[in-house]
Parts: sequence; structure tokens; C-alpha cells
Amino acid sequence: IMDLDIVANYGQLRSGNLDYVTADIKAVVDVCHKYGTEVKVIIETDSLTKQQIIDGTKCAVAAGADYIKSSTGFYTGGECVGATPEVVQIMMDAGEGKIKVKGSGCIRTQEHFFKLIDMGIDRMGVGYRSTPDVLKK
Repeated sequence: IMDLDIVANYGQLRSGNLDYVTADIKAVVDVCHKYGTEVKVIIETDSLTKQQIIDGTKCAVAAGADYIKSSTGFYTGGECVGATPEVVQIMMDAGEGKIKVKGSGCIRTQEHFFKLIDMGIDRMGVGYRSTPDVLKK
């Protein structure tokens, strides 16, 4: 296994139990890194406030995760805006260059795709239905 996506316990994150969130992520990271597997921590940004996105990113950094990721792509708890430039910038700023950023969710246009590239994002997830629009010439 080259990499593993995990979802941070966003109930605990939203409750402000950051030590719990960090320890939970670290338990997975420690095992994965022992075998050379990178860990991407999903924080489901559509369910979080700006401060919670910052906190979730900092927890992932403190736990030694390789990536912070914005969305599972399956959020159904409300409005889905996914990896907006604003959300990606919050994660990049909070990570302070210590963690890679993967934008995922609602990347549906070529303009959005290139905006995130111009921002310096490390990786993106684009849904199969959006791929033709994103990759058009």
C-alpha cells in the first residue's frame, strides 16, 4: 500500500478535543510510516468552521501525516463547496509547509483546477463526471 486516506474524527474535532484528534491520527500514521505508507487525513471541510479547518490541519501536522485533504467527496450533511481556493488557502497557511495539501470535492471546471495549481496545491481529486470538463482543450 503506497498511501492511505483516513477521515479525522470530526466529531471530536468539532468539539475541540484536539489532543484526542491528534493522538487518533498519530496512531495510524505511526503504523503506516513503519511500512513506508503515506497518510492523507481528510477533515471534511464542508462540515467545519474556518477555525476547525485550521485546527484539523494543525492536528494532522502534529501527528506527522503526509497530506491534509479537504473532502471525502461523499459529504451529504449540507451545502457542498469542496476544495474552494479559500479552503485550500486556509489549509496551506495552517500547514505552514509542513504537510502537503490535497484538494478534493467540487473541482468541476478547468478554471478551478488551474486556480488550485497556481496556488501551489500538491494533489487534487477530480470526480469522473467532471474529468471531461476539467481536461478539455
